Amino acid sequence: MYFKQEEVKLPAPGGPPVQLIADPSQGLACIALAECTYCAKHVETLQRHSRQKHGSSGLMEIQYKPCLIQRIFTSIANLYFEIRDSVLPGIRPDLKAMLKASFLLAFDVPLVVLADTE
Repeated sequence: MYFKQEEVKLPAPGGPPVQLIADPSQGLACIALAECTYCAKHVETLQRHSRQKHGSSGLMEIQYKPCLIQRIFTSIANLYFEIRDSVLPGIRPDLKAMLKASFLLAFDVPLVVLADTE
């Protein structure tokens, strides 16, 4: 259990959207370092991140890419993470159907188990 939202580990970048939280929206992902997973909604926020974490001083030094983002918390300190670009904003995949198609078809088990003896 986490007591502060800063301690929560965000999903890995490029994954599917998380259901039952805020819908995906357009945003920006930092690409200054390969291990940096910081995402923001506005260029100004990304500029502040670049100054504080990467030592960038000017707007031209900010390295980012446009992407789809999602946030877990809706408080003042939003935590965004990058999601797969193949997902349209506002459309949520049916998780139950995906799991059923992926896992239940892999098991070829009869629904009724026959008795070993009469």
